[in-house]
Amino acid sequence: MTSANTEPKLYARVEGGAIYTQDENGQFLVIVNQSALYDLLDPSDRDDMDEPAEKVWVFATDSEREQFLSERYKRIQRDEHL
Repeated sequence: MTSANTEPKLYARVEGGAIYTQDENGQFLVIVNQSALYDLLDPSDRDDMDEPAEKVWVFATDSEREQFLSERYKRIQRDEHL
């Protein structure tokens, strides 16, 4: 079963950014955007960062994505109203 394309949905707010989920072309995405944190850095410090401001993980199923989120972000308090 393939998923419909959806807009990114806020999963949780984190210091320096946010975590989103999105369904796209039958894939289940986790998007971690830390651009708010990067905006606080001097441009020269941003150039030295090893990781991009936005990372995307792709999963074949929604259950794989949910397992990843529950393991990697288990300490993050989700707002159930999001």
